[in-house]
Amino acid sequence: ARLIKYRVDFQPPPPENATAYDNLALFRPHQAHFRDILGPYFSFDRSCLIISPRDIGDEEKTSVLEGGQTCKIRKVETITLEQARRDESVENAFKQMVNIIFKSLLVRNGYTRFDRILMERKAEPRQFFDRGVNINLFNAYAATVFLGNSGPLLQVDSLTKIVQTRSVRDLMDEWEDDLRRRYRGAPEEELERRTAELCHENLAGKCVQTRY
Repeated sequence: ARLIKYRVDFQPPPPENATAYDNLALFRPHQAHFRDILGPYFSFDRSCLIISPRDIGDEEKTSVLEGGQTCKIRKVETITLEQARRDESVENAFKQMVNIIFKSLLVRNGYTRFDRILMERKAEPRQFFDRGVNINLFNAYAATVFLGNSGPLLQVDSLTKIVQTRSVRDLMDEWEDDLRRRYRGAPEEELERRTAELCHENLAGKCVQTRY
């Protein structure tokens, strides 16, 4: 087994003080373009390296992206499983790629991504109504692949994901409207203070799923 490391250079380049998130923001809009070149499975390390199992040859490839940016991709090195047993950074690259492929296969077989590791079968959730809030409970699995002494190992944990059916903004707007009805004619500063206190009382310390 082997993976290929590629160097990616954008023109114009990111600023000298660019962070890993700046590089990711530059890369993310063009994932479909890289997928056409490197295949469906690849990882981006948020600097300037892409790792993929596909070998596109030694010749540097140049292409024009949407927006007029130029992108150059060139092979840097080939890494192997034998290296992974001696080098932790190579081992991490293999683990990441195996997990990318594994999770893609789960999605193709009817699982839905909640976040990096959580998958759940497409089924009707159990619904509860508690303190005026509708709550959905999803039976799910956290699965990851890692390299053990005897080879790749699959670790699966069963989980339950709790998701409110309304967004935080919906709840905050509803509480504000209720306070305005109860304290009609009160000064705006008092209404804002009471709304902030109510939101803090009901939301502080809660886990919020920002995207679902």
